[in-house]
Amino acid sequence: MKTRKIIAVVSEVQFKLLQLALKDLPIVLVHETNVKIVLEIMRSTKFNLLISDISLGVISSGNPDGMEFIRMVKKGTKKIKTLALTAQNCKTEALEAGFDFFLEAPAKPSTIKGLIKEILCQRILFISANPFNARLISSDLDKNLYQVEIEESTKEALALLSEDSFDIVIIDLFLPAPGRNNEMRSWPLIHKIRNDHPGLRIIPISESLFPPMDKVSQEHSQQFGLKIIFDIDAAKLKAAL
Repeated sequence: MKTRKIIAVVSEVQFKLLQLALKDLPIVLVHETNVKIVLEIMRSTKFNLLISDISLGVISSGNPDGMEFIRMVKKGTKKIKTLALTAQNCKTEALEAGFDFFLEAPAKPSTIKGLIKEILCQRILFISANPFNARLISSDLDKNLYQVEIEESTKEALALLSEDSFDIVIIDLFLPAPGRNNEMRSWPLIHKIRNDHPGLRIIPISESLFPPMDKVSQEHSQQFGLKIIFDIDAAKLKAAL
């Protein structure tokens, strides 16, 4: 299961509040107040989120202000998400400078946790011939920064993928579901998703204990470099993520 990494350029008080708010989430928090050191760390370590105060000069002498800092970050690391956590009432200016999100301090731990979950949450589309079992094995993923949508129909699943954005697709190898024999089978579905959404992560699964690895499944799994998870349960799903 993927652990998210956050680097926080905030005061000691704000950092302790972040620790309290995020203690139950699979997040590694790194604290640094010197902007030059932060930029060096970010060159060698990939972070999912940067949280910064606006009044950086107050936190550590020699720092630029938060607006200038975020412009520097966006110029060098465009993919990282950024959150301004500050007591200043400057939301419009912060967003214009390049921050993706804004939260005025002081904020309640529950508010901080809710916003950061929203920012870092990965969306999963679970296409399953057995929706009941799919709900059971994915029921606690929300606690681990995943949002799961379960779909039984391959037609509806393809429609969802064309209309919305997902990070991961889990595909049951026993598709189509009972009563949906006119719908696409699992491997042709994987082919289509790969062609229509290149780069989208796909995890093929099976509820079967013994691998039903017929020649077609062997060829497809090798062709796409996909490892099938057999005898799927909640623990194996978490490990795969």
